[in-house]
Amino acid sequence: IDTFYTAPNAFSTYGFVYNSFLSPNYQADYFNTLTGSAIPEIPLDIITIDNPVYFTKNSSSSSQILGLGLGINGVEVPAKADTTDIIYELPFEFNDSWDSTSYLFLDINPVYDAKFKRHQSRSSIVDGWGQITTPFGTFDALRVKSEVVYTDSIYFDLGFGAAWIELPTPSDTEYTWWTNNNKIPVLKIVTQSGIASLIEYRDREIVIGAGVDDSNKELGFSVYPNPTHQALNIECSDKSNTILEMIDMNGRVMDRRDIVGGKHVLDVEDFEPGTYAVKLISDTKTSTKIIFVK
Repeated sequence: IDTFYTAPNAFSTYGFVYNSFLSPNYQADYFNTLTGSAIPEIPLDIITIDNPVYFTKNSSSSSQILGLGLGINGVEVPAKADTTDIIYELPFEFNDSWDSTSYLFLDINPVYDAKFKRHQSRSSIVDGWGQITTPFGTFDALRVKSEVVYTDSIYFDLGFGAAWIELPTPSDTEYTWWTNNNKIPVLKIVTQSGIASLIEYRDREIVIGAGVDDSNKELGFSVYPNPTHQALNIECSDKSNTILEMIDMNGRVMDRRDIVGGKHVLDVEDFEPGTYAVKLISDTKTSTKIIFVK
């Protein structure tokens, strides 16, 4: 499940940064979950990073990442890129190539007296074309290969003076297979030193996401309170036999049960804080809502 959230619905701190009113050049179209080496590794035991997201802006000429949002020790910290990462130059065809360099600076104050910076280079080429077959179907596709190199460093006081320390962040090689009329790749593979670290592929029609409005194909239900930290109430108006799933942002099904309409209570007290999808599935309908566990 790859969920794209509209930027105006971002957490309050992020929505303040990635909006057209204050920063016209940083008006994000959507944000979604960050994975892989793109997550900064900060080697401080007293600092934890959770719920990492990234903000994307699309136009007729490019798709670019405007910056990150990181939950640092429970505090939402936006990390707006001073120079944005252009992930695709559009439109593209076989043998097209482009290069992009980006720079990001993050002041971790007031969470901790430290600073983080990242220099990143991306070199991309459309290196293949042909047919690809996945569990979703067979398509004519173009393949984009991107070499992404991160140079990360952190500045903090070791007790005998402050200094910048370089972080050993591995480089990524990204492969994405693109087809017409699909807004995400039908297949994505990320490797580090030749070993796959991430494999994602589409395996079903899109049934969730902002802008979907088809009441004949969705189950009517509500979830509250949102966010929550103990009990989540789920009320479903459909009286047919329904499957209820609670799914984390890595696609793991954390809870699955059969229900029949009415009100149901899901205990989330032992869940890790973060973003989850509550999904209801009947024989003919599917619907999903996003909730946040504190």
